[in-house]
Amino acid sequence: MSFLRKVVLVSLMFCFAVMSYGTVTFSGSVQIGYQCEYLAGNLKLNQIYLTTQYNADKTSGGRIQLFNTETNSTAGSVTGFNKPIDVAVYPDLNYFCVTTEDNDFCIYNGGSFIYEVKTVDLDPFEGYEPCAVDIDTILGIAFVGCSESNKMILIDLNNLNDPVHSIIDLGHTARRVGVCVNSETHRVYVTNYLGSSVTVLDYDGGEWSVMTTIPVGIGPLGVCVSQSTNKIYTANYGGIDDDVSIIDGAENSVITTIGVGSDPRAFAVNPELNRIYVACVDRMNGGTLHVIDGSTDEVIQIVENINILPHYSYSSDILVNPETDVIYIVNYSYWTENDYGLLNIFQDGVTGIEESLGNPSSLSFEVLPNPFNSLTEFVLNLPEGTDNADFCIYDVSGKLVKSFPLNKMSSPTITISWDGNDYAGNKCAAGLYFGVLRAENCKPTMGKAIKLQ
Repeated sequence: MSFLRKVVLVSLMFCFAVMSYGTVTFSGSVQIGYQCEYLAGNLKLNQIYLTTQYNADKTSGGRIQLFNTETNSTAGSVTGFNKPIDVAVYPDLNYFCVTTEDNDFCIYNGGSFIYEVKTVDLDPFEGYEPCAVDIDTILGIAFVGCSESNKMILIDLNNLNDPVHSIIDLGHTARRVGVCVNSETHRVYVTNYLGSSVTVLDYDGGEWSVMTTIPVGIGPLGVCVSQSTNKIYTANYGGIDDDVSIIDGAENSVITTIGVGSDPRAFAVNPELNRIYVACVDRMNGGTLHVIDGSTDEVIQIVENINILPHYSYSSDILVNPETDVIYIVNYSYWTENDYGLLNIFQDGVTGIEESLGNPSSLSFEVLPNPFNSLTEFVLNLPEGTDNADFCIYDVSGKLVKSFPLNKMSSPTITISWDGNDYAGNKCAAGLYFGVLRAENCKPTMGKAIKLQ
C-alpha cells in the first residue's frame, strides 16, 4: 500500500472518531503569576479565581488573580494573602473562599465589586494546616481538608456569626488531601494519599459523619464527582500505576480502573458532554490531558505537551465551562529565573460534523494543494466586518503546531501559506494535520491537510 493511501485511510478513520467524539484543541495562554496552582470559577459571573503564592516580582504576599472568561484576559487581583492555597466558589451568595498558609479561611464577595466578607481564624485548631476546600452548594457548607491531620473542618457559609459548623475525625492522617462534594447526594469524598483510599462523609439527620472508606489505586490525590452520573474519579498520583479509579457513588465501590499518563493530578467534569478531563504531570510528554468518555469509562483522546512552560512546571489544576466547552488548565511553575505561571485554554467539541454533512457556516476555507510536499495555502473565507479571528494548525493528537492571529482584516478572503514547519521552525513529520478557523459569533470550522514526505 502506498504512503499516500495509508495517510488517506488514517485520515478517514480519524474523521469518524472526530465526528463521534469531538476533539480538544489548544486555544491560547494567558500569563498569570508565579506559583499559580489552584483555580475555581463562578461561571455565571464569568469569573475565575486563581491562587498565586507570589507577586509578579517574586516577593512574598500572594494574591487571588481574577480572570474574565468573556474576554479571556486577567481582570485584576485581590491581595493581602500569605500564600493562598486552594479556592472554592459558593455561587448562591457569589462567594469565593480561600485557604491560606496562615491558617485563615477567607471569604470574599466575587460580584462586580469584590470585597472581604469574613476571615475565619483557624489558628485555634492547632496543627490542622487547612489546605484543600470544596463546597456543598445546596447546603452552603465548606469542607476544609487539613494536611498532616486526621481532621476536617466544616464552615457554615450561611452563618458567618458562628461559622465553624463542626470538626470531623476522618480516621486517618491525610498528608496530601483532595476534597470533592456531590451537592446532589450531600456526600463528600476525601482522598487518603498514604492509605490509598477515599473516605466518604454522609449527611444524615442534619449531621455529617464518616460513612465508609473505599480502597482505590496507589497515592490518590485529585478527586472529582460527576453529579449527573454519580461517579467519583480519583487521580492515583503515587507514581506506580498511573491510573484513575472510578467509583460508583451509589454502591461506594470501584467500578473500574483505567490507565492514563504518568502522575495524574487534577480533574474537571463536563456534565453536558459526559466527559472527564484528567491533567497529568507526565513530564516525558510535556504534560498530558486525557479525555474520558463518562458513558464507556474509556480514554477517547490524549493531548500531549500541555505544559508550555520550560523547566520545572506542570499542570496542577483544571476547570471546564460546560456551557462553552472551554477548558482552563493552570501551568504551575517553580521559582526559576525566567518562568511564570500560565492559564492554558483549550476548546472541546471542535469537530468536522458541519463540514462533512454540508451544514451551512459563515466560515470556510480551502487547502491548495492538498496533499502537499513543502508548501500549501489555506484560503480563508470570513464574514464581512470580522475583526477578531484566528487560524490554527493541529496534529492528530490535538497538539498546536502553528497559529495565525487574524485582526483588523481588510478583506473577507485571506490566504495563509504554510511551509510544513511548526511555530519553532522545526520541520513537521509527514501525516495528517487539521486547520481550525475561528471567529467571533461564528461556529468554528475545520479542514484537513495531508503533508507528504
